[in-house]
Formats: sequence, C-alpha cells, structure tokens
Amino acid sequence: MLRYYWFFFALILALGRFAQLCALYMMDTPLGGPLVSNFNRFIWYALYSEIGLVMAVALVFWGISKLVRGKGYTVVKIVSLVLAFLYLALSATNDEIMRWISQRLTLSYIRTYIFAFTDTGLVSTIFAGSAFHFILSALIVIGFMVALIFYVKKNDLAKASQVPFDRKSAGAVALIFVLAVVGCTSHLWFNPSSRRWDRIRPVAYTLVENVFETLEMSNPGEHYREGIVALGGNPDQKY
Repeated sequence: MLRYYWFFFALILALGRFAQLCALYMMDTPLGGPLVSNFNRFIWYALYSEIGLVMAVALVFWGISKLVRGKGYTVVKIVSLVLAFLYLALSATNDEIMRWISQRLTLSYIRTYIFAFTDTGLVSTIFAGSAFHFILSALIVIGFMVALIFYVKKNDLAKASQVPFDRKSAGAVALIFVLAVVGCTSHLWFNPSSRRWDRIRPVAYTLVENVFETLEMSNPGEHYREGIVALGGNPDQKY
C-alpha cells in the first residue's frame, strides 16, 4: 500500500475532479438547460486530461519525496495538500464561470472582475441564482480535501518513501507515468478537436499559459524602438 502512496493521492484528487465534472455537465445552468446537449462528448475527454495532470504532478512529488529527509516530508505533505486544494478550488471556480457565461477562468478575467466581489448585492444575486450548485461545489471541494487530509495522516510518507525500489515499486511508478503521459496527450490522439480542447483543458494549463503570455508581452519586440521612433514617439517611454 505504501509504495502506491502518490498513486492513491492522485486518484482521490481525480475522483474529486470527476465529481465536479458531473456537477458541471449533468446539471442545468442558471439560464436553464444543460451546458452541452451531450455530456458524453465532453466529460470523459475532460476527465482523461485531468487524470493526466494529477498523475504528472504525483510523479513529480514521488521524485521529490525520494530526495527529502526529516522535516522535509512534512513540507512535502503540506505543499501537496495546498496544491490539491488550489486545484479543486480553481477548477470549481472555472466550472461556475463556464456555467454562467461559457468562459474560462483566466488572469485577465481575474483582473477584470476581482473588485466585483466587493459588491455584496451582486454576489448575493449571483449566489441566489444558483445556490444549490454553489453549495454542492463547495461540498465537493471540502469533502475530497477531508478525504485527502485523512489519507495523508493515515499513511506515513516517510515510510512510503523508504520502501525499497523493487519490482512492485517500479510497477507503481510505471503506472503513474503511463497514466500521466496518456492523459496529458489525450487531446492529441483521442478524437482531437481544438474547440473541445479549449473547453475541457484543465484550468491550470490556462493560467500557466496566461503567465507565459504576460511575460512574453512585457518584453519589447525586436524592432520596438525603431517602430516607436517612426511613429514620432519616445522609445524610452512606456506605452
């Protein structure tokens, strides 16, 4: 059991995401009717990519847990639980945005609407429009986080990391690796569709991509100064 520590950690997380996907695609939106006419065209595709993500992260944590010692195990456990909470919470937020306006959680969305949450009247109106689903989403996050915390407390990571790397241990790592590769590349081989991928890809992919895009846009282009001068501007001034 201990040699499968990170596999079961990722499995619990994937089950939590599956529960969220069921709530997203199988329940009506605030405007009435389901989000999509046929949830089978989206829910399983989304689940495969989510499994790939959590298994890839589990593989990274497996490698880290083999390197740390002493209090490092406690740090790894805390970090893994914090990331698990962020994963479920951000996924739930992304799902709610999709239900309401068919968009995704992005950095630009956060910058645009972050102050809107200070309007208690607006927040209460939105909550009243779909209170049951909001509560259900919160319960899914809380329920699976409690399950993960219980799992982490019950299973000693230090002992799990010190299990000899025998054939069974190699099989456990191979299982995580295969699921990570198959899941992370599923959008390329499992009935690929760019439009569907935009809808189903994990929110972590979108946010990380936004970060890189922001960093790339912050660097002036190759002919930035020449272009500003040609337009009669000051190349040393920020535009």
